[in-house]
Amino acid sequence: MSGPDHGGCGKLTVVAAPLEEWIAEAVLIRLDSPTMADALAGRAAADERYAATLAELDRDRAQMEELAGMWSAKSISTAEWMSAREPIERRIQTAERQLSQMTGTSTLDGLIGNGTGLRDAWEGLNLTRQAAIIAAVLDFATILPGTPGARGLDPNRIVPTWAL
Repeated sequence: MSGPDHGGCGKLTVVAAPLEEWIAEAVLIRLDSPTMADALAGRAAADERYAATLAELDRDRAQMEELAGMWSAKSISTAEWMSAREPIERRIQTAERQLSQMTGTSTLDGLIGNGTGLRDAWEGLNLTRQAAIIAAVLDFATILPGTPGARGLDPNRIVPTWAL
């Protein structure tokens, strides 16, 4: 395709729908692979920052429980409880967000090893959810040069680079 809306010479194209279907299927297969589970486990275990953030989150949650206990025992007033609670809640939210970003697991919770089940539900997921799952698993895909005159998508031209 050539024209004002399309770049390139107009002689070789990739139709989006078959490429998107191939990528979605590759991601679903990847979710069921032992490599995916190993990558996710190794990435989290090897990351010292992950471990430190998790320990900090545990301490903040314990502090929140202690604070609630002090309030229920009437050792502190409601105003004191609210004043102390807000910064702890902010730290908990920040730590949870950081852990999610480090591992990508919030997007993939319950999906590792469940690509087959997800395949059945895939069409029913909204586009935002589909894109989030793909982005958590696939960093990018390179499309290699094609053969002029070829019809249809040649899967050998697609080279995925996995995020996990």
